[in-house]
Amino acid sequence: MKQLRGGIRISGKPSKISVPGKPLVSIITVCLNSEKYLEQTIQSVLGQTYDNIEYIIIDGGSTDKTLDVVRKYEEHIECWVSEPDKGIYDAMNKGISFARGEWVGIINSDDFYAKDTVKLVVEAAGTDKEAQLFLGNLKLLNSRESIDPCDCWGKKGQVGDFLLKKLKVYHPTCFVSRKVYAKFKFNTSFMFGADSDFIVRIYSNNVKFGYIDEPLAYARPDGAGSSLPARRESYQIKTFYKTFPRNLTRAALKKSLEKGRPPIPFFLLFPVNTLQIFPILCNIMDTTVRLILVSINPKSTRGNINKYRGEINFKVFQLKYRLFRVFFYRYGK
Repeated sequence: MKQLRGGIRISGKPSKISVPGKPLVSIITVCLNSEKYLEQTIQSVLGQTYDNIEYIIIDGGSTDKTLDVVRKYEEHIECWVSEPDKGIYDAMNKGISFARGEWVGIINSDDFYAKDTVKLVVEAAGTDKEAQLFLGNLKLLNSRESIDPCDCWGKKGQVGDFLLKKLKVYHPTCFVSRKVYAKFKFNTSFMFGADSDFIVRIYSNNVKFGYIDEPLAYARPDGAGSSLPARRESYQIKTFYKTFPRNLTRAALKKSLEKGRPPIPFFLLFPVNTLQIFPILCNIMDTTVRLILVSINPKSTRGNINKYRGEINFKVFQLKYRLFRVFFYRYGK
């Protein structure tokens, strides 16, 4: 498949630039066969109350009507490229290489921004000159497309502890200095967890975070990050960071990352290969859940069954996570 390109920059029209008091902000969307929600994502970027934005779309070679949606808004898009890539993080790195803004935001093709998101980020950057990453709150859409609250930050001032213990930094809300992205590119060896890996790497290198206590982005829970491989990789990353002691310094974190293991002893009891037994245990637990649901009194109402299903699935999820914490690092990366 040959490379397809378009947009303002490709056509030779004048591009936007940073001006005093009004920095250029680059926003990147990577997509593949995303015709269902992409238009909403594009409209949320073009409808921002802050207007000094360049929009970049990196497509992985879609075969549906994704490019028709992109071409519909081509006169408002700085540049778009459609060609096969090596995955979502390879596409993000490619988008960053096209970016010329002082700040870079990355919004997925099934997510969208609040209308004042970029304005709030620019205002925060003008107030806090030292911060090189700003993030805010994320709102999740449920299956009925209504909003469930999901704050991505606990308390202001608890950056280090909250980041390492909770790791609830949602990448769609992040705006990062282009210089930081240029230095710390996404690790393409990850399929789904490179954004979490990126956050911890820049934290360990003394990048200052700024928090905006407003909803900056809206996300759907059924994206690529909700798949089993994505959750398994997320377990790996989060488990690694949850083993750090509370008073761990950035320097100690950086040293432990270079070694590739937690900085504290981690004794494990399981003599078998974790990566082989973990999926088996997960399947056993999932089968148990189905058997329990089948054994529920058939006279129960649908609402009661759904309540049981939700409670049991949540407990199983917790158990899977704890099992992974217990014995992943004996046969980890």
